[in-house]
Amino acid sequence: MTHNISASGGTDKLRYRISGGYNSNDGVLISDRDKFERMNVNSFISADVTKWFTQEITMSYAHSLQTSPGGMGGVYNTRLVSYYPEGELPASVNTLADEDLPLFTPRNQILYSNPVNNKNDNPRIFLKSILKPLKGLEAVFEYTFDKNIYDYHWYTGQYDYTTIQGGSSKSFVDDYLRKYKQHTNYNSINVYATYNKDFGNHHFKVMAGFNQESSYQETLDTYSYNQAVLDVPAMSSGTGTIKATDSYSEYAIRGGFFRVNYNYLDKYLLEVNGRYDGSSKFPKSSRFGFFPSVSAGWQIAQERFMNSTRHWLDGLKLRASYGVIGNQNINPYTFTPSMSVNNKATSWIIDDTYVTSISSLPALVSQNFTWEKVGTINVGLDVNLFNNRLSGVFEWYQRNTNGMLAPGVQLPAVVGASAPYQNTADMRTRGWELSLNWRDQIGKVGYRIGFNLSDYKSEIIKYDDNAATKLLSSYYPGQTLGEIWGYVVDGYYTVDDFVDTSSWKLKEGVTSINGYNVRPGDVKFKNLRDDETSTNVITSGDNTFDNPGDRKVIGNTTPRYQYGINLGMNYAGFDLNVILQGTGKRDYWISNVLTFPMNGDNFIPLFDGLSDYWMPKDPDNGDWSAVNPNAKYPRHLR
Repeated sequence: MTHNISASGGTDKLRYRISGGYNSNDGVLISDRDKFERMNVNSFISADVTKWFTQEITMSYAHSLQTSPGGMGGVYNTRLVSYYPEGELPASVNTLADEDLPLFTPRNQILYSNPVNNKNDNPRIFLKSILKPLKGLEAVFEYTFDKNIYDYHWYTGQYDYTTIQGGSSKSFVDDYLRKYKQHTNYNSINVYATYNKDFGNHHFKVMAGFNQESSYQETLDTYSYNQAVLDVPAMSSGTGTIKATDSYSEYAIRGGFFRVNYNYLDKYLLEVNGRYDGSSKFPKSSRFGFFPSVSAGWQIAQERFMNSTRHWLDGLKLRASYGVIGNQNINPYTFTPSMSVNNKATSWIIDDTYVTSISSLPALVSQNFTWEKVGTINVGLDVNLFNNRLSGVFEWYQRNTNGMLAPGVQLPAVVGASAPYQNTADMRTRGWELSLNWRDQIGKVGYRIGFNLSDYKSEIIKYDDNAATKLLSSYYPGQTLGEIWGYVVDGYYTVDDFVDTSSWKLKEGVTSINGYNVRPGDVKFKNLRDDETSTNVITSGDNTFDNPGDRKVIGNTTPRYQYGINLGMNYAGFDLNVILQGTGKRDYWISNVLTFPMNGDNFIPLFDGLSDYWMPKDPDNGDWSAVNPNAKYPRHLR
């Protein structure tokens, strides 16, 4: 259910808009606890105070409440047997219980659960003052206040249930009430001026300004266990442990920026940008950084030598750019030494009293790390054909991320602390994007077709640490991001690979697996590497690039060749849009009960398509030959 209302109006000197909305959606679950509600109001006023001064104010407020059934995490669990009986198991059947009890099914978990409440409030104020004291000069002052308030509330409740095995269990042995509150205050100031000036066919636009942002976040998380009155839970009503943790975080950014645009006859375009920013997330000695960029464009279709193509070529633009931006997406206190304090350390009690203890050493901190600098080279071609019905864009880019923040050195274990973050790694990403769009009209019916395709690959170029070897669990030079290191399958072990079926000793020359006693039907891997410690044995080596054992790169999790198709049409005020998206190539390891038979657990159903696992003909009588030697899955471990 959705309701919207809006109004707008004004005079030549005063303008306003106001709108409000209400949205309510019921979820698909069989409960009134699965619901989402949102209310919002927006207002805008603009007043020309004088001929050269305009004041604008935008205010908005949004409130949302999402409720969902809270339970033991089994509502969507495919482990639960689908043919479990619904409802209650009578006490006459369940002789281990004194009453009829609900069965442990997803339906009953929903019906007996208490709602989880997620509430969000977002008031926002945006002020904008515009001054035009001179011809071509415009000065702007902007202020933004944005507050986000999040409130989480859930009481687990407590009820008895049973399973097909009978008996009685409690949904939560120790029921608890949890309240989690977080608020974030964001303030931003932008002051900038823009000046336009033309010299004949030469058009200039210059802009310069100042920016400052600050953010403060505070969090409180509380638990109250074993409520005295289950129907009216409260923090003060807990008869068990009451836990409370809080945290806060703040940061600030300050900087200046400029932009210069040049345009000659709408054919030759040039833009130069620069930012000088400082962030409180970095030490004072390395807090500021300069980030320039430049771009140029050439409207080839506007040249005289292209006059012969004007009847079918509407636009042909070649453009190129290079720019550097700074990345400060890190914890605000990364450069601050810190220790963890525990005021109820159970490992140290004196006279039945908890002792406040320091549970970790001060973190090692590097004072010379600063912004990650991301430099991007971009080359693009835009084309418009046949009265702008067909448009196409192609872009190629290379993005160099220099000074990536990562642990800079490997330390001996006796140090007792983790390595500090430093600007120690460089990464290069190369990619391209292609889009084609056709838009036309047949009579009163308009239609459009669009297609886009993109691809990229990232590689670690440099990683300065003091390690003698390249750990596969960390960055290393030459690493392609998303690499999957794994073993190469070489079929299944058969009974012919063993000396006998009593000792299960492998025959000479048959590859074994380190630390595992193989049997017929187990996966066999190819032996890719031997060293002085193992021969013809499948191992993980030292987990390094130089000694990965019998593993190699067998795939990559990076989505490749991502594409999209957009279809649309309109007629007499009605619109139809269809969006299709997909990924052409990606490797991913998915392990669950839907992809592997029983997935190491006997108390789950066998889903459709998973019954083709390796099985011996008659193992009880010593016949370990395979019923299905080319099975899709290895033997099931019982």
